[in-house]
Amino acid sequence: MELSELREGEFDEKQKEISALVFFYTSWCKLCDAVREMLQELQAESIASIEFYQVDYDACKELLVRYDIIGVPTVLALHCGELVDYRAGLRDRAHYTEMMEALLRVRKYEERNAQAD
Repeated sequence: MELSELREGEFDEKQKEISALVFFYTSWCKLCDAVREMLQELQAESIASIEFYQVDYDACKELLVRYDIIGVPTVLALHCGELVDYRAGLRDRAHYTEMMEALLRVRKYEERNAQAD
């Protein structure tokens, strides 16, 4: 399953109400290919409602500054546009699974608080 491409102009709108792993890559980065493959596998296996996106590093300079991204590959875990976790460089699959788990913990926390209100 391919990761959905996300452009800078649509980034804020897409991130407003969802949990997502957002992968910053370049076409010339060989390590990015390995990260993309792991994220595609996780996306295909995931039963959680987490979105998966990829963003072209060279086309989204504002986002690089906003999230202090200085290289690729970089993966952000975002919940409703807020940074939950950040991983730079090639990591093993367990790191990306941990990022997904962090997003699920944030959502469960919000759901519990909403029920208490």
